[in-house]
Amino acid sequence: MPLGKVLIIDDSLLVRNYLSKTIESIPELEIVGTVHNGELGFQQILSTKPDVIILDLEMQDGDGLYVLRKIEEELSFEEKPFVIIYSSHVRHDNPVFKKAIDFGFCDFVLKIEGTVETIAPNIKKIIVPKIISGVAAKKTRASLSSSLSSGPTLRSLSSFSSKSTTSAPISTAQKTTPEGLANLNSILTKKNITPKLLILGASTGGPQVIRSILKHINTSLAIPIVIIQHMPEKFTKSFALELNSSSQIPVHELRHNISLEKGHAYVFPGGTHGRLNSFGNLYVYYTDRNNYEAHPFKPSINLAIEHLLHSFHGHVVGAILSGMGSDGAIGMQSLHTKGSLIFAQDKTSSAVWGMPGSTVNKNAVDLILTQDDLGKGIVLTLNHYGVHSGGSNG
Repeated sequence: MPLGKVLIIDDSLLVRNYLSKTIESIPELEIVGTVHNGELGFQQILSTKPDVIILDLEMQDGDGLYVLRKIEEELSFEEKPFVIIYSSHVRHDNPVFKKAIDFGFCDFVLKIEGTVETIAPNIKKIIVPKIISGVAAKKTRASLSSSLSSGPTLRSLSSFSSKSTTSAPISTAQKTTPEGLANLNSILTKKNITPKLLILGASTGGPQVIRSILKHINTSLAIPIVIIQHMPEKFTKSFALELNSSSQIPVHELRHNISLEKGHAYVFPGGTHGRLNSFGNLYVYYTDRNNYEAHPFKPSINLAIEHLLHSFHGHVVGAILSGMGSDGAIGMQSLHTKGSLIFAQDKTSSAVWGMPGSTVNKNAVDLILTQDDLGKGIVLTLNHYGVHSGGSNG
């Protein structure tokens, strides 16, 4: 019996056909509908109650913005499906893109071009794992919602456990990690570092959190920020522009051979790996177009941190945010071992607690904070070390 229900909302008959044909070949997944506009799509959401919807941005008679608004207005927290934005292009000033960031419980995939025969393998490789993880995230969210009165818990999702690392299992290590801003001062007194960089790593659900964090940081910032967000190419440029428009500091998408400036934030480009090299106090970004079996996500948080370890020698403040999988856990552990201060987003506010949970379970996190407190905690930390001043405006 299929364990995950999928609805496809796209105005292209070809897209609907190749998506449904490929997804139907996965025993765990069931296509509950394919529709060509947002109005019909939302009607299908109400009647079929899908776990995941694949959503085009631009359609007549109800676009992606219409669907996301209706979901937020009419569905409860546990009823909201996981959304995969599937588009061939996106602009930062597109209201659908902004709404998707606000929505949070979503992921982004760049539309694949080609014939049905050539597209199918890429769908299985790129989209199907996101669907399976999205189904697991939806079921986990429902269980969290029903158990909030007795404290949030996470449970494994049987058939999905071997294919998805949506939720890191609870462990003794996780339970001993301090939580909440009340514990920050005692942690800061034990960490004798001079931060040279703030690094934010995220995947599914991360854009909303990153935007929230940056809103707290003002122009007094005396170090650069690097943002490694799992997102396709083209999307990261729009994401950087959106962050730039909503932040007090300049935000850019990185390009090959660009040097980092203090007081600026930089988004790693999607679709490729990247690394930072140091030349004294100058830090330069280099594109790495190699493929690494151990680092399937592009950009990879682990790979980026691996390259910068020798340059920063533990003088880093890091935060691992909402995201499926475990990318970033090994990298943050390496930074933590060298003395860096590492935050993790808590499981209740994370769209998917895979990456933060995996990092917590490696004893690589100093403090767990909610999405609302992450910006405050990071600013208090930067103020403490003298690389930022003033309060937050977030």
